[in-house]
Amino acid sequence: MCTAPVLHASLTKNGLNANINSQALSDSHKLLHFIPQSSVVSYNTILSGYFKFGLVSQAIKFFDETPKRDCHAWNIVLSGFVKNHNQEKL
Repeated sequence: MCTAPVLHASLTKNGLNANINSQALSDSHKLLHFIPQSSVVSYNTILSGYFKFGLVSQAIKFFDETPKRDCHAWNIVLSGFVKNHNQEKL
């Protein structure tokens, strides 16, 4: 059984620090629905990945659907807009 810490470790190791494509990020997003105890860290990792790849609309959709948000998630959104030249949405 996959747990939130395992998913987060996998995303961090393979997602944000290696050559990942947007399909793998989308697949990770889908996995969160099957993990009953997914953590805010897992959500933030995926959110950060969407912005990293310039997938701003997917990032915002994911953020809007995320049941667990913290101040770090908001920070990811704000910095993601700036890094992707979307300051007008702030």
